[in-house]
Amino acid sequence: MNNMIGIYGIRNKINDKIYIGQSTNIKNRFVRHRTHLKHNKHANNHLQNSYNKHGKDAFEFVIIEECDEFQ
Repeated sequence: MNNMIGIYGIRNKINDKIYIGQSTNIKNRFVRHRTHLKHNKHANNHLQNSYNKHGKDAFEFVIIEECDEFQ
């Protein structure tokens, strides 16, 4: 199975703010984000603080655009 390459977002459903990222393996990247957020170790302090405040159910992981490759 090929890795999905593209642009993704982590959207706060309460305030509609969104963290945007890109990856050559979106599925694995989602797993790493969830793990870091769950263990309070995410590198983005704004996202971590929001996750701590609102909880995991306030967030959704979305694929914004799938790409063939990054330039």
